Amino acid sequence: MRCTMSHSMAVRLIYWVIILFAGCLGDQSAEDAAEFQSFDDDTQIEVPFHRLPTHVKPVKYTIDLDFVSPITETRDRDESWHYAGMVTIDVEFTSLTTSIKDTILSCFDSECREKKAFSQKRIIMHADNMVKITDVQVVTKNGDSSVVPLRIVSSGRDSGKQMIVLQMESDLPSGGEMGQIIMKFRAPILRDMHGVYLSETEVEHGQNTPVVYHHIVAKFQPTFARLALPCFDEPSFKARFKLAIKHDKSIGDHPMQAHANMPSELIRQEETHTETIFHESPPMSMHMVAFVLGPFDTTLPEKTTKSGMTLRFLGVPDMQFDGEWAVSVATNVVNVFEKYIDYTLPLKKLDVVVIDELDTDNLESWGLVFLRRHNSPLAGYDLLMDGKPSIGVNLVHTVVHQWFGNLVTAAWWDDFWLIESVSAQAAIDFMQSYHPLLYTEYFVRAGLLSDTLSLDKTGRMHPLSPTKEKLSTSAGIEELFDRLTFMKSASVGEMMVNSLGSDSYKTALQCIVKRFANKSIEFDDYIKCIRTAANEGQNLKGIEKMLHSFSKQSGYPVVNVALKYPEKSHGNSLFVYVEPFYDADSKATEQHSSLSAGKFSWCLPLMVLVANRGEDDFVKQPIKCRADGSFEEIKLPKWFDIHTSFVLVQPEPDISSYYRIRYSDELYEKLMNAILERHIKIMPKARIQIIDDTVALRQSHLVSEYQRSNMFEAFHKDRDYGVKLKLLFGAQSLRETNGDVVPRWLSSSLYDYFLQPDNYYSRQTPALNHEALSRALKELVISGDKSITSMAIDASRRFLDTRGAGHGFSFLFLAEPIYAAVVKYGDKAQIDKLLQQLKKTKYHQDKIHLAEALALSENKQVLEKLVKIMNIPKYSKKIDKEKVITPRSKLTIENGRVALKAND
Repeated sequence: MRCTMSHSMAVRLIYWVIILFAGCLGDQSAEDAAEFQSFDDDTQIEVPFHRLPTHVKPVKYTIDLDFVSPITETRDRDESWHYAGMVTIDVEFTSLTTSIKDTILSCFDSECREKKAFSQKRIIMHADNMVKITDVQVVTKNGDSSVVPLRIVSSGRDSGKQMIVLQMESDLPSGGEMGQIIMKFRAPILRDMHGVYLSETEVEHGQNTPVVYHHIVAKFQPTFARLALPCFDEPSFKARFKLAIKHDKSIGDHPMQAHANMPSELIRQEETHTETIFHESPPMSMHMVAFVLGPFDTTLPEKTTKSGMTLRFLGVPDMQFDGEWAVSVATNVVNVFEKYIDYTLPLKKLDVVVIDELDTDNLESWGLVFLRRHNSPLAGYDLLMDGKPSIGVNLVHTVVHQWFGNLVTAAWWDDFWLIESVSAQAAIDFMQSYHPLLYTEYFVRAGLLSDTLSLDKTGRMHPLSPTKEKLSTSAGIEELFDRLTFMKSASVGEMMVNSLGSDSYKTALQCIVKRFANKSIEFDDYIKCIRTAANEGQNLKGIEKMLHSFSKQSGYPVVNVALKYPEKSHGNSLFVYVEPFYDADSKATEQHSSLSAGKFSWCLPLMVLVANRGEDDFVKQPIKCRADGSFEEIKLPKWFDIHTSFVLVQPEPDISSYYRIRYSDELYEKLMNAILERHIKIMPKARIQIIDDTVALRQSHLVSEYQRSNMFEAFHKDRDYGVKLKLLFGAQSLRETNGDVVPRWLSSSLYDYFLQPDNYYSRQTPALNHEALSRALKELVISGDKSITSMAIDASRRFLDTRGAGHGFSFLFLAEPIYAAVVKYGDKAQIDKLLQQLKKTKYHQDKIHLAEALALSENKQVLEKLVKIMNIPKYSKKIDKEKVITPRSKLTIENGRVALKAND
């Protein structure tokens, strides 16, 4: 009996020893089962690769953050405040053999073996130096839910790569075992709109002191999650997220709310604070996690989609919104796109948050998107120059991004443009199709596309798909998130629609979503769906070549068009060749030689129209995509006569026109004569493209002065406002870069046309007309037209007085010429009012117009005051400097700060 009892006690003793050292039973957490170890923050460890190895894959994050008190402590201080957090990451341990080569930029077998050996016992994650890790714990989980601690023998950082390293005592598991990494940490609330940062939104109340509302915002896209918490901060590491946030009950007189990607599951009211716990998310990339804490208006509108998703529009208290319009647009997008793509989003809600301080126009996080306030539908904002078209495109882009960008994510940043090409093209197409009276195509073609082409000269800007070496740092990745990527990707998306046909393109997108929902996609995956959807006989090799042409190379091509035999009247051929567009004189003479050497090649879908003046004879013929970038010779019809016929390349352009067309002088003259004599009906977008191309090519001295004068002669009687406006912009650009004189009749004709009774201003007048008139009047003011200047100065007295009281908004589109008149010819008191208005106005576009006008001043004291204002951080981040500092302004940028030009 004694022996039996001793054996039983021994068994029990062994059992409890196993429990003590090996883990726990049931649902006991890893945190309870093993002790934390301290993290060595001072040790530097060189990680021999730039991307994380995939032998440790996150499956689920449980994130607990404590923000009690930071806003109340920091809103009146300059120093940062910190928050505390704990992250529990469920991970899967897999083999290194299939993943290590993906981690390394260039790797020979010996190097791969060495780098594989580095990862054998190590967990490598992301965390910036500012994220102070205090305690860490790693365990494996057995099938019966018990856990086994893994002993960490060393830890440290690779500060340059923003990585942390945990080295285990023995090799990591590699057969699909599950585990947990638990870390306690402390991180700062930043001020630079990255990571977790403090945002200020200022709202005016008539003549009263403006109210400033503070929010804590999490902006992790593209690589800023590592500034906020330890994580696997790469897009292919998709996981589920469970978030809990402790925060103050209120800030001032306003209740404090917390919003995140998912709806709240539980709001627990404690004695000193509130804890908001959110539902678990579907699998998503780390950079798509977002949240916001702060005061919000509780009366803003919401709608429900056909599939049951709730859309809400969140703004600060007392902010005036045309929220109904925004929510209606977003709801319609979800309804239309869910049907189009044949896939319902796995989201219960989508919140649109509007704040002042966002470093991009929008942020497309899953279930929680952000708009910068100047790109949101402020009451009355639709009367500003580029109001609802740009607002609508931004809003629709964030919604479509829920499918292409969030549900389906690029595996790495070199393929980010693939996803962006879908969401950007769809945003522009939706606005054109469902809101035609906003004339979105004008603003995109004459504005955003034209501006992007002006920037994207060969070798000056990044390609859509940079090399892996270029994307080895956060700075290189962040560079992709700009308007160039948006517009160029949209153009490539439209090229795909045109090349495949709308039905096949839709089938391809449905294939992508159904195969890769909650997964990541690479270029080869995209091409497989294109091949699946393509019709028989479609040039798939040409399509693939086109995608490589516009993604791997910076810049864009010039399509050169000339007659093979300029002196031959009949039996001629058209000579077409493509080459890169340089803007430097020294490069212009090298273009053809660089192309023939095989350095560049472009493939793009083009159509050429050949017609006779005054006759019905015409033919449209596609220009084949030559994969080797060589010349294309097109046989012209027998009836083609050099004296009476003309040629027009791409007669129906759209946003896919990411190139310039350069005609020989002979062909250009015939085309301009046909336009002048109205022998051809060319759609306004085609006329805009001709003007835009001629101006850009003339600026780079790639076409003659003869073509410039022909252009003005052909279009000066055009009655389309978009064409007139583009002509005026072109004239201004040529004056600034080439010293060309702006024809006075151009501004006068716009002004005279506006004064005709049937064109008189009303609220229904398209914003495009407003911009055309505003630019024409401004140009007349700058050129010294006495009658216009006198009218503008008279109007300024009433305009400035009423603007200060918040009235007179319906004629805000006249602000540009009025401000310019005051700066050029007004008295000191009026100019001082403009400087005060620059600091006071809450409208982003108004700030731009004021700063742009003041930058034209000849008075050094005025310029010094302007420079001082623009360098104050509070105002600096709210003024787009590139729009203010133009060639004819008196300002420049030195070391990131605004300064007077040296000769001023």
